[in-house]
Amino acid sequence: MTIGEALRKERLKLGLTQSQMCEGIVSRPFYAKVESGKHSINADLLFKILTIHQIDVVEFYSLIKDIYISPQEKLLQQLQDNMEFAVNTVDFQKLEKYKKKILLTNNKIYFMVILLKYYQSALKVSIKSNKIQLYMISGTQKN
Repeated sequence: MTIGEALRKERLKLGLTQSQMCEGIVSRPFYAKVESGKHSINADLLFKILTIHQIDVVEFYSLIKDIYISPQEKLLQQLQDNMEFAVNTVDFQKLEKYKKKILLTNNKIYFMVILLKYYQSALKVSIKSNKIQLYMISGTQKN
């Protein structure tokens, strides 16, 4: 989603007209061209609009970030999210599946470091889970 599209989405969510959204910041014709993608808006003006209408900047960024990151960064983020879920659910089969995907990528060293990090985390989770189970069975805590 572009900045203009995100502004339009937020404006409609707030139930505002274009004139109300940009009042005192930019002209309505200029703002309309920002929403339609014909003009860019500088950061200062964008933040003024967001601030005046109490639009969360982090939430707004989450709407637009996908068009500003490279396909490799998207792949990395998706892979990290998937691996984190696999670690948290102690799913070694999925981690193995992600390892195979990593081996097919161009940037193997970087991805392997990430994979090793997650395997290490998964092992810690697994060991911790086993200690908790052992404690529940025996009634004594083992370190």
